[in-house]
Amino acid sequence: MNILQHFQRLFPSRWRRLKAAHLRLGQKGEDIAAESLQERGMELLYRNFRSRHGELDLVLRDGCELVIAEVKTRRRMRHGSPADAVDAAKRRMVIRTAAAYTRALGFPRLKRRYDIVEVVFDDTRLASVTHWPNAFRE
Repeated sequence: MNILQHFQRLFPSRWRRLKAAHLRLGQKGEDIAAESLQERGMELLYRNFRSRHGELDLVLRDGCELVIAEVKTRRRMRHGSPADAVDAAKRRMVIRTAAAYTRALGFPRLKRRYDIVEVVFDDTRLASVTHWPNAFRE
């Protein structure tokens, strides 16, 4: 049993509150990222698409391109850039899930672009929103 599982067993109600706070932060970051990308002229098509491969945070249209945006939200930049959390395994998952999305639409060969949006808070206020277009490729 790891330390998180041990904590979860000893303090179940506190664990639920901590987990809920983490999910609320992620949701708030996605809301801000979606608004920021729409202000740049993109059309939001889908949020939180799920397949057996994983989940896509935001699916947008930018002109003729389908944009898959991975949103990373952090309270501080203590442990490096939020985009650093999008490692090779995460990129593979996003690419497989995006392929499942376009298959579900009936357009499996639709061109996709993969962006990363970093949302950073300084305690309770928004510190920065950084958009990395074409952050990775298939």
